[in-house]
Amino acid sequence: MNDREYELIDNTGEILEPISNDDYFKFLTSFPCEYKLRDYQSLAVRHSIDKKRCVLLSPTASGKSLIIYYLIRYYLPEKALVIVPTLSLVSQMYTDFEAYSKADNTFEVENFVHKIFGGQEKETDKPIIISTWQSLYELEKDFFSDFRLVRKKISSAIFV
Repeated sequence: MNDREYELIDNTGEILEPISNDDYFKFLTSFPCEYKLRDYQSLAVRHSIDKKRCVLLSPTASGKSLIIYYLIRYYLPEKALVIVPTLSLVSQMYTDFEAYSKADNTFEVENFVHKIFGGQEKETDKPIIISTWQSLYELEKDFFSDFRLVRKKISSAIFV
């Protein structure tokens, strides 16, 4: 991230082992999705898997939601939190996931994804939560402890 003058510090001590070409191909073909990744989206997914933590810069209408969907599917059944900036994006992301998983009878969005926004129940046993930061910022630290995956989507970036 030198070109943007960001400094990413990873204090986890995790050893990074890139996914093999064979394993990545197996993952890409492990579930049906009518929306195939474009080359730059596939590179973003693979980079995120390889690096574990990263910032992806991607312009408007470049398919950030599809990138997030593929990353969530890679890590499923681990719990994932997707943070979006507006209430309308909570619904849009949920609808996008429905479209992406339409051909996949093993992933019914209503069984896997919970939306949190004004007045909605914050506790759920579903592994994926989509929410605005405004609905989360007053929650206790314990709420976040179960999430292995946190994705924050803003207009031009995905924080992994």
